[in-house]
Amino acid sequence: MQYTSKQKAAIVDGQQKRNALIRATKQAAARATEINELRGGFKCDTILSGSTGIGKSYNIEKAFDESNIPAVKLTGSQSMFAFATRLMLEHHIFESTKEQTGQEKLIVLVDDCDSFFQSKDNINILKGMTGKEGTRMLQYNKAIQEHLMTPEMLTILDQYRNPNGAQGFRVNCDDIIFFLTTNFALPSENYANQYMKKHGPTSRSNRLQDLTAVRRRFTCKDFILEKDVNWGWIAEVALNDGLLDFLGNDELAQFKKFTVLDWMWNNWEKMMEHNLDTVYDLALHMSESPTEYKDIWEADYIDAELAMV
Repeated sequence: MQYTSKQKAAIVDGQQKRNALIRATKQAAARATEINELRGGFKCDTILSGSTGIGKSYNIEKAFDESNIPAVKLTGSQSMFAFATRLMLEHHIFESTKEQTGQEKLIVLVDDCDSFFQSKDNINILKGMTGKEGTRMLQYNKAIQEHLMTPEMLTILDQYRNPNGAQGFRVNCDDIIFFLTTNFALPSENYANQYMKKHGPTSRSNRLQDLTAVRRRFTCKDFILEKDVNWGWIAEVALNDGLLDFLGNDELAQFKKFTVLDWMWNNWEKMMEHNLDTVYDLALHMSESPTEYKDIWEADYIDAELAMV
């Protein structure tokens, strides 16, 4: 049992990237304590992008918890209507209680926001939410699906309806700071401009321009990892954060941990998921089915179509 030099280097690189992510989340929480200084312009909101399963959500929530900064946690993996109505409710609660709590801004952590970037309508809504103070507004201009709203949402809806009888509703976001996590890294302005020069005005170049406009409104921290570093990140956490302690700490346990991680390394491109939950499940199957665990792994974690390639 011995990790290759390439695997050892990947674990070191993974640890460095993990530490950088932890620093980024702590910096994001620190910015939330300096709201008065951030009022005048962009960049008070944050997008944390990164490969699946590296702990983006866990670390941003941990940073805010450790800083004792109250934050509302929402999910972006739903319809924009569902997100917008939930934000409307949280904004109402914040407005109703801020005199008692003394909270100056509503901090909203939005997990898994890939869907926010998948349509022009959603991108425009996101842009409207995160401009300069005095212009920040979530504007939902489609028909309101009242049957999908909770009783609490329905009781406050009239306060948020669009004026002059227009359909939809809006939420003033001047007093909201957003922290988003996503598996999707927004393109840089330089990349979008180069693409435009090469390909001209196409639907893709227009989309890139829209996405870069979103990026300009945020402080963006990107942790999209290559396979080796992604594996090294997961391996470092699995080995050092107690995830696999149930296997024990003797020589046999070390061999089991190595077997799990080495199998993942060698089958990475064919696996359907790469995250800590998968590592834990692999180790659990090994303990529960010591003679046939590899057959279980092949059946449960390998994409059948990719396995045939």
